[in-house]
Amino acid sequence: MPSTYTTNGGIELIATGEQSGTWGSTTNTNLQIIDRLTNGVGAISLSGTTHTLTTTDGALSDGQFAVLVFGGSPSGTNTVTISPNDADHVYIVKNNSGQSVVLTQGSGGNVTVANGKSAIVYADGAGAGAEVVDVTNDFDFQPLDAGLTSIAGLTTAANKMIYTTASDTYAVTDLTAAGRALLDDADAATQRTTLGLGSIATQAANNVSITGGSITGITDLTVSDGGTGASSFTANNVLLGNGTSSFQTVAPGTSGNVLTSNGTTWTSTAGTSLATPLAVVGNSSAGAEIRLPEDTDNGTSYVALKAPDALDANRTLTVPNPGSNETLGFLNIPQNSQSASYTLVLSDSGKHILHPSADTTARTFTIPANGSVAFPVGTAVTFINQNGGGDITIAITTDTLRLAGDGSTGSRTLTANGIATCVKITSTEWIISGTNLT
Repeated sequence: MPSTYTTNGGIELIATGEQSGTWGSTTNTNLQIIDRLTNGVGAISLSGTTHTLTTTDGALSDGQFAVLVFGGSPSGTNTVTISPNDADHVYIVKNNSGQSVVLTQGSGGNVTVANGKSAIVYADGAGAGAEVVDVTNDFDFQPLDAGLTSIAGLTTAANKMIYTTASDTYAVTDLTAAGRALLDDADAATQRTTLGLGSIATQAANNVSITGGSITGITDLTVSDGGTGASSFTANNVLLGNGTSSFQTVAPGTSGNVLTSNGTTWTSTAGTSLATPLAVVGNSSAGAEIRLPEDTDNGTSYVALKAPDALDANRTLTVPNPGSNETLGFLNIPQNSQSASYTLVLSDSGKHILHPSADTTARTFTIPANGSVAFPVGTAVTFINQNGGGDITIAITTDTLRLAGDGSTGSRTLTANGIATCVKITSTEWIISGTNLT
């Protein structure tokens, strides 16, 4: 009579009197199948969105592996069908395919193993209605805190872990607060570090707070988070906002503090003074403003300094309470030395453009059109051609450059030892005058 095969593993059962002189080869194959069923790890390469995992009678096949490691490059969620549908199987599955893998055998339940995850499953071999079951879903894992108590010095309480040494006690608290864990030296409560969301308890010196929520209860350097509450730091603290906090008020405090946020305005509190400067960095589109007292005797009078993107069109610095010793504007005419052809930029307003002696080549200095660089009306720019310098052509693009005196328009030439000043008198017209200018 012919051989038969085991239902689940496909092991060949040699009939009595069969395979005389050849049974050894069959036996070796059977032993290899048994090895796969008990210890085999199979690398299963997936492609497309379907794959059949087959157990073949009397031959080595992928369906006989005890452990399935899915890989390859499937184009989407891949459905792996376990065949035949009347064979029982237990598999340890690891999915490294980059896509989810759905294990199925019949019309019964399926198991989905997400990419990067593992599971222990069994196929019940019930034929057309066969089911695949994830047995790991029914595992009763012991709670984490029950195991932690076996670590010397480590105990647990509601929402916290506490570690005690011979000289100190440390706690990780508030584990249930959204996105937040507070690392607390429990027997020196003022020394702590807070990470994540939520309000921050009182902080002393040398702490780091990284937050996405409200800031409360910190002393010495007052910060208001969008009007939701005041908080402050002592010396050498760093506060990093998440780009949504508006730290609107900064009172003078201990030196060494740095605040970084998207805050709109930074001010000193009236009636107080700064013994040492307070460093503040702001990055809002409206620009950060730093206000410092004028002196240590009168904290109610202050000087406002605005970041470049917050200055007005004339790039001015406002002194709200000017005194007899205060000066506004440039104390000189800043220099921009150019030894190549050059086009003015907005920051050249109020400067002089120098063509130095070392550059004997003729150059062109261009005033851009108002549509390209909108210098405010009243902008003055001076051109100087140093002794020995090559001729300068002062040109304009689509706007008008008019010579003082005769009113003619067009580009002008400035020879060595020449000086000329251009003043913008309308949005599209400049007037120029000077010496050695033709």
